[in-house]
Amino acid sequence: MPLTSNSFLELKKKFGGTYKSRGQKRKPEDESVRDKDGIEKCRKPQSHVAQEEDEDSVKTLCSCGHKIISPQACLPGGTYVHTCTYKNYIGEFCMFCFRYELVAPPDGLWGVPLANGSWSGMLGMLQRKEVEIALGPFGVTWSREQVADFSVSLYSDKESILMQRPVQHSDMAGFLKPFTPTVWGLILASTLAVCTVFALVAWQEGRMIGIPTRNIISHAVLWIVKAFTQESTEKLPRTDGSRVVVTTWLLASLVFMSSYSGILTAMLTVPRVTVPIDSIEDLVQQTDVPWRLEAGSMMYQYYQEAKEGVKKAVFDGHSGTFTDCWTDREAIIRGDFAGICDVLAMKKAISWDFSTTGQCHLYIARESLYDFTVSMAYKTNSSYHKMGDLWILRITESGLFNKWLQEEITNTTQCLQPPSATRTAISGLTLDSFLGCLMLLVGGLECGVVAFVVELCVWWMLHR
Repeated sequence: MPLTSNSFLELKKKFGGTYKSRGQKRKPEDESVRDKDGIEKCRKPQSHVAQEEDEDSVKTLCSCGHKIISPQACLPGGTYVHTCTYKNYIGEFCMFCFRYELVAPPDGLWGVPLANGSWSGMLGMLQRKEVEIALGPFGVTWSREQVADFSVSLYSDKESILMQRPVQHSDMAGFLKPFTPTVWGLILASTLAVCTVFALVAWQEGRMIGIPTRNIISHAVLWIVKAFTQESTEKLPRTDGSRVVVTTWLLASLVFMSSYSGILTAMLTVPRVTVPIDSIEDLVQQTDVPWRLEAGSMMYQYYQEAKEGVKKAVFDGHSGTFTDCWTDREAIIRGDFAGICDVLAMKKAISWDFSTTGQCHLYIARESLYDFTVSMAYKTNSSYHKMGDLWILRITESGLFNKWLQEEITNTTQCLQPPSATRTAISGLTLDSFLGCLMLLVGGLECGVVAFVVELCVWWMLHR
């Protein structure tokens, strides 16, 4: 049976592809018995050697109940040699032995439906009955079940977004971040309102009791601004109404400035890393990072068939396709694009990255886009279906499949944490962190100089 594989993990190389039967059955002279499930157990080593065929394309596949044995690890007829990884099970039983041929899908895809009703990729080969088994592995969907039969579940997975890991950047406007623009707008409106009320109250009371009200507007503005910035002043309001307004503003200013200084201190001590994409809505709303869909995949079909909403926006806005997150991991690390694919491939890429560089360069978005089960696929009504499911159940129920997954995905704990949590030490503040404040100071000084020059010009014109 030919085996087509465009798998992206070493783990998937054990399973990735399609099988095409060579039509070779066990010979009557082979001594074998059947276990309680009706699966043949190999008992007597065969003395003959494999038929002379192309070793690169046609091999003998033997499997014990706990580990897939490589073609070089068994002889024709299902006899094991001592290269089985789990030696305690060598020769215990052979679930099935057959000749197979490894065949790659012409387009290198898992398979999606085409306009004429046929399918591409490995699923297309199953639909056309060119192969017996497609190892994939595949996410199981209703439309795929119409063209192929699927095995029992190998594992559960989900789709998400993989992108270049966000890092901390200096922000010139960082000193404004403790409050949102709405809060800053309300503070400005409050300041103007209190200045107006203070000036009106002071002017009216001055008229009533005969107190001079010269320069009342400038005094009101100076008093309110100094109170807001927690500065002292020598002049105090002389009337009761003005004092009530000032006392109220002092209490409000205390709350504003205490909150601002506390939040700013916390932000400078433990700065947060802004994550631009953490959901599918974030993805379609931003314009900085292009995104791509996995070619010929379940998710490509999922978004292609969307008629409205954010799902349609994902397909309409995607910048192309890519092979998978494992194959194109380096392009994603460089920030060329964000990819939508299965989390297992993402974790494998993260494991490789951290094991290779000792750093985290990839980030998985928090939102899960699609949950699914993963299975092998068979030609419809394949004679290998029942036998293959028994083989899969023995491997998964024994815990070996999970063990193989863990062996493939290591060194991911550090990189699966949020970007802000991976900082190992408090770094010093750079000049860029204070650049916004310095520019505000320079701007204030320039305004002061301009105001001073204007005053000199006015005085000179009035006294010449």
